[in-house]
Amino acid sequence: MHNSSKEIDRMRPRETYNKSLDLKKKSAIKFFETYNKQFVNVNCPACGSEGVDFFVKYGFRHKTCDNCFTFWCSPRPTEDLLSHFYATSEAAKYWTKLLIETDNERKSLQYEPRVQHIIDLLNDDYSFDPRLAVDLGAGSGAFSLALLNKNYFDNILAVDIDEDCCKVCKSSGLKTKRGSAEDLDNSTFGEANSDLSFR
Repeated sequence: MHNSSKEIDRMRPRETYNKSLDLKKKSAIKFFETYNKQFVNVNCPACGSEGVDFFVKYGFRHKTCDNCFTFWCSPRPTEDLLSHFYATSEAAKYWTKLLIETDNERKSLQYEPRVQHIIDLLNDDYSFDPRLAVDLGAGSGAFSLALLNKNYFDNILAVDIDEDCCKVCKSSGLKTKRGSAEDLDNSTFGEANSDLSFR
């Protein structure tokens, strides 16, 4: 499942990717300096433990959990602040544009092999009968479409916090929800809420 350097360049052209990294750094630093006093402390999103300090990047502090080995940002932006960032950040817009432009390459080189790997893993667990796959951070929806094309799950839900990404997903015929993992509850999934697969 490892891609060669040439394949990676096809999915994210080097010059374009380097520009996106530069924009991300500048946007992140500006965002942190402007809004960090409004950030909130959070425990491990997987098991609820307090965790310990792990690393700092662009001012954002990250923690790691000794219980489940999850790492996360804390203090972190609120949902409203994140929505504001994705709606106004030049970096977020540029990355979305890059994802859309390289959709076909990503689908064949990255997403389709990953989807097949997921299905192979699920097939090894005979007690698991998945009906719904939720693609968190769906971006352009290419991964969701790769899932859909396999006809393995009964339903696919593409979730992204960025409005432009959601529009692209909807235009591809995907069931789409704007938001993050914290916006998902039983009402989102309906009768399929007991069997979920998250990416």
